Amino acid sequence: DEVDIEDERTEVTENDFGFQISGGWALQNNFSVELTYADFGEVEIERERFYSSGLYSASAGTASTTGFGIGGRFDVPTNSEVQMYAKLGVMNWESELASSEFDYVDDVLVGTDHDTQTYDGTDLYAGLGVKYPIIDNLFIYGEFLYLAAEISEEDISLDNEVYGFFGGVTYMFGDVSRRPSHGGTGANDGRSRDVTACDPKYKDISGLACE
Repeated sequence: DEVDIEDERTEVTENDFGFQISGGWALQNNFSVELTYADFGEVEIERERFYSSGLYSASAGTASTTGFGIGGRFDVPTNSEVQMYAKLGVMNWESELASSEFDYVDDVLVGTDHDTQTYDGTDLYAGLGVKYPIIDNLFIYGEFLYLAAEISEEDISLDNEVYGFFGGVTYMFGDVSRRPSHGGTGANDGRSRDVTACDPKYKDISGLACE
């Protein structure tokens, strides 16, 4: 028989710690190929239900998502030390949903139920971030990462979108100072040239006759 619910309380905790590890290869024109492993942390759900028959039930569940992705990254051309970048790719993800439910009648435990299900898939992810140099080749960064995951099984079909804010440090190999940070062919575009005594910057004090 169906029992009426007199009161229901649900609490969802979405904020949790995760982490991200990325590495890649720089290409031409500020483009890069990047591999990313992301742990989006864990969502916790707690629910209490009070029924008219004196039945009380309490349930607790967790949902966690991890993924490994490959995509492209573009560092936005800028003359500022603060640099922006965007990335887009595909991620193979896995989500684990675990729940436990306890039923009480007059404060006496009358039943328990535990269930764990795992779902996976491959969907698009996107990121937007900023980085700032602290010493040669070493940057601090902040990034928003979004995964458009969707669970599609025979018995269930729902959105499983997850996102996270990440911060940390990144190291770039090679001569970063020679990499162009903006378009054009100006004097600061990362190229080098030989400087002589007849260079316009020095010819007035060189003491040489320059044409």
